[in-house]
Amino acid sequence: MKRYGCWMLVGIWCIIGIVVQGCRAQDAGEEAYKQGDYATALAKFSASDTPKSAYYLGLMYYKGTGVPRNVAEAARQFRKAADGGYADAQFELGSLYAKGDGVIPQDKQAALNWYMKAADGGNSMAQFNIGLMYLYGDGVRQDREVALSWVRKAAGQGNERAKNALKALEAK
Repeated sequence: MKRYGCWMLVGIWCIIGIVVQGCRAQDAGEEAYKQGDYATALAKFSASDTPKSAYYLGLMYYKGTGVPRNVAEAARQFRKAADGGYADAQFELGSLYAKGDGVIPQDKQAALNWYMKAADGGNSMAQFNIGLMYLYGDGVRQDREVALSWVRKAAGQGNERAKNALKALEAK
């Protein structure tokens, strides 16, 4: 029994080591990305199998930074990160559906669903976009009060676009 416990402890330490190493690669990749060192960022993100790394890979492929622009690959990476619960990727995937960008067919209901997940994760742009969808009846039943509540949530998080929109909406 003691031998089993020892091996379990060794296994846990190995898993922790792998996770820490993955986080370091991810952090190094994020720093390289912010510095414009896209070759290093690509290598680090590709070596790290986390939702955040998949999100950054999605951005790189969507924008064509350090790699040829490839919306299909961007969507695949955003989906991987979004399925992993990464709110910023859920927002990006929602935006692809809202626009019908690239390989993603336009689907307002799918956009709303992904925006809702991102909004639940605290993404203020998703909250703002949900508000706009309700304000204009874009894929949903138009509802000014629901729109205002979503725009207020986004503004409450410091989203400048939402703050400006809220001022204009409340002035009417």
